[in-house]
Amino acid sequence: MINPTQKPWRPLAAPALNWQEDVPAAANAGDIYFSTENGLAESNYVFLEGNQLRDRWSTVGVEQPFVIAEVGFGTGLNACLTLAEWLKDRPEGGSLHYMAIDHAPLSPADAKRALSRWPELAPILTTLFDRWPDPIPGCHRRHFSEWGVTLDFWWGDAAAVLTDLASHGKSWVDAWYLDGFAPSREQGPWQQIVYDAMAALSQSGSTFATFTAAGAVRRGLTAAGIHSAQKTRLRYEARRAFRTHSPCGEAAQHPDAVGSQSTARANEACDRLRRRAGRRPCCACTGNAWARSHGPRGWR
Repeated sequence: MINPTQKPWRPLAAPALNWQEDVPAAANAGDIYFSTENGLAESNYVFLEGNQLRDRWSTVGVEQPFVIAEVGFGTGLNACLTLAEWLKDRPEGGSLHYMAIDHAPLSPADAKRALSRWPELAPILTTLFDRWPDPIPGCHRRHFSEWGVTLDFWWGDAAAVLTDLASHGKSWVDAWYLDGFAPSREQGPWQQIVYDAMAALSQSGSTFATFTAAGAVRRGLTAAGIHSAQKTRLRYEARRAFRTHSPCGEAAQHPDAVGSQSTARANEACDRLRRRAGRRPCCACTGNAWARSHGPRGWR
């Protein structure tokens, strides 16, 4: 286990939950963790399809793992679905590195209750629950060699975790799941420092997907050099989004590639992050994204 702050460890408090049948809702945030209709289908549509993972996994080589970072681990639904699909589509010799971040991790019993409605996830769940980490802040790394998977449970504040990781000057994330509660109910994961760290950690060709369509989130991502577009359909506001990353000064090769103005914003974002960390500015990145709507705002 890694303790980046070197401060004394104290267990994190488990979130207070209200249950709607077997769907948990966070009492403090007043928001549910996933759709009461079909959370598994929504997770697949928004995050796996939104990041085009199945197509991209086919190109994963032996030398470098495919890296996913999730902000808002919650019940573990996204992670379990991702691992189940990875095992179906895993290329020969390919490896997956999944980084899950949450400041208030659920107990194994609560997570198991929440996900018990999907028996197809049972093989993944059983293995994960056997190695579920205690709620101690820091990184709890689990290796699943038979799956070709490394899973990092990062228990702690997303801004602190990502800023610390970005301070090392390495861009290594291929895909992001932004799955916190609605920004109006939980501001922690939706801060400029988080978006700046995402820009610094994202390597060329990285993508992101999220439920929320909040304007403040879109503006914050844009300020970090991450451009997104969205469409609204009927009552649905949330979106799935894609973005690419290219080296400093280079425009992304895409019909919707952003220009020099967003490149400058990306430079500024990385500079801000490096100044906070007391390090020299890294090579900044610029990006582009497109999005489609799906799912009520605030689902997690």
